[in-house]
Amino acid sequence: MPVVAVMEKLELLTGQVEKLAYGINLLKNVRETIRSEVPQARNIAKQTAQALLGKLSVVYGATGYRTVVAERLKNQISSNAKSAACRGNFPDVVEGTICGWELAREQCKGVAFLFITDADDRSEVADQMAAAREALEEYATVNVEMKGNTNIEKLLYGIYIADFISCYLAFLYGVDPTATELTTRIKANLEGEELTEQSTQSSDNPQV
Repeated sequence: MPVVAVMEKLELLTGQVEKLAYGINLLKNVRETIRSEVPQARNIAKQTAQALLGKLSVVYGATGYRTVVAERLKNQISSNAKSAACRGNFPDVVEGTICGWELAREQCKGVAFLFITDADDRSEVADQMAAAREALEEYATVNVEMKGNTNIEKLLYGIYIADFISCYLAFLYGVDPTATELTTRIKANLEGEELTEQSTQSSDNPQV
């Protein structure tokens, strides 16, 4: 956002700060519908988290801003809920990838498919996503519809709700969303290897 503001000050962009302001107002309104005090029956973020509980999350976006939202949701599920997740994009996944889920029920305890949808999408991609969801009906499938009047608003909404979904899923699992045990361990291992390598190099080249 600061970059956008600076570029607009330099007159390299016009109207983008205003669009961001509308997006922020949207998020303030959305917050009131997905905050922790709102019961699951009226809370789309809690409902989505419940659908993902105990399952491998497969997030499908589409070309454009939904690619970013799908990547964000996948990363947040992994980071906050400590739960495995993967991502794909339409129309790329139509040729072949979907077929790979035919044996998923036998290979995994459970799979949940999340489709990042846009009610304003009238393209062939929307039809492909609807057909794919129907084909995968034996699994848990969830539509996460983006809200907003512009793509910027929808992008901000998608990023925002991804955080809520992943944190609610973490609470359902009883894990701390802020914990980074595995990441810390990997970094420590890498730092240890680096120190060992430096020590070896020093012993090979003693200083006088």
